[in-house]
Amino acid sequence: MLCSYCFKPSSAQITLKRCSRCYRVSYCSSECQTKDWDHRHKRFCPRFQEVNKYDFEVVGESCEKRREILKSTKQNQHEPCEECSRTIFKNEVVCEVCYKTPYQARPIKPFESCPKCRLVRYCSDDCKSKLSTVHSQNACNVIALFHATQRTEIDYFLGRKRKDGLMMPSLKKICTPDTSIIFDYIARDIQAHSPQATVGLRQLSTQSRSFCCTVIAGLEKTIPRILTYTSLEIHVVGASHLELGLRGMTEDILHHCPALKKLHVRFIGPEALPTDLGSTYDRACTDCQAIGGSRICSSHPELYHDYMQKNPKHKPDLIVCLNSGHSDIGYFLSWTPTLVKILDLDVPAIFTEYSWEEADSETRRLRGIGARFVLELEENRWRGIIPIFNRGVQMNHGRVLYSSQVWYAVNGRT
Repeated sequence: MLCSYCFKPSSAQITLKRCSRCYRVSYCSSECQTKDWDHRHKRFCPRFQEVNKYDFEVVGESCEKRREILKSTKQNQHEPCEECSRTIFKNEVVCEVCYKTPYQARPIKPFESCPKCRLVRYCSDDCKSKLSTVHSQNACNVIALFHATQRTEIDYFLGRKRKDGLMMPSLKKICTPDTSIIFDYIARDIQAHSPQATVGLRQLSTQSRSFCCTVIAGLEKTIPRILTYTSLEIHVVGASHLELGLRGMTEDILHHCPALKKLHVRFIGPEALPTDLGSTYDRACTDCQAIGGSRICSSHPELYHDYMQKNPKHKPDLIVCLNSGHSDIGYFLSWTPTLVKILDLDVPAIFTEYSWEEADSETRRLRGIGARFVLELEENRWRGIIPIFNRGVQMNHGRVLYSSQVWYAVNGRT
């Protein structure tokens, strides 16, 4: 969907053309292709071709093997980072009917797309005739909405040259702003590329509210007297750029708790960006500041148990772990010191996950180390609304996941 160099999306005005050697990247112009070739693709292209050869010759697939092929054998040779390697294979085109990729046939050719949602593909006329058996109308509608949202998000970021999410915090003073006017105004700049820009903007804005609404609901579920608190410290554990990009939404916590005067939200985790100078200033809105309210957001790029060992006085009132993924045994082992520290602190901690299966595995392991549950596993009504699709989901024929779809809470040990 994007030019691999300038990230412009395809449109009626822009036709993307694939690299004729590896077919893994696309460009909007010969100028971008030349620049990307000099910048990196001349080193990546031969390795992409080796991956394509492996896909064609080997029945089935091994993402680990394919990532190994991408790695360079030359010292100091730049290569795709681990995250990029995962993304390349997780999001590659797959036939919805037979699960083949374009690289498992010769010659390599692009797959046709469902004309409505434009994301579900089929590889042949035979698979096209069977597409309706695995791609329902309801699934198509959800994916079409997802496509519109993703496209709008790309154009929005390209226009602003920033990665912060679209945020619309609540207002301190009671009023009901006409958000449709705001969305229509923002959409003007991107309507030409994204015909459903207004719809996409509504989705993005609502998605950003999932973070603060989940936190507020967690406060209400685990701290009965939260509306009487005058000071509150929240730790977002395992934080990454996703949570940091929504830190402006923490203003809603101040607005929800009338007695609250001091709010400090710490984003802690190896992927958190370090707090730059001046970033710990009072971020509260002018109305909150006028009545003595303050809101501080800080970022700490380290493991949570290490941070708390160095800063024992920074004991939180609430811990938040969003979509942590520690259900996987490998992640669970690396998370264990942090989970032990969370239980040792004896404060409420809410956890969210993408699926019931992941969360069920997490709760069983937490019970194994003595966690006391104050909220049993249940559907989170404040989950994200933008569906998540990847190859694993496609193979389940339309099964949709959402950010923070389910949640549970613990408080110390039994």
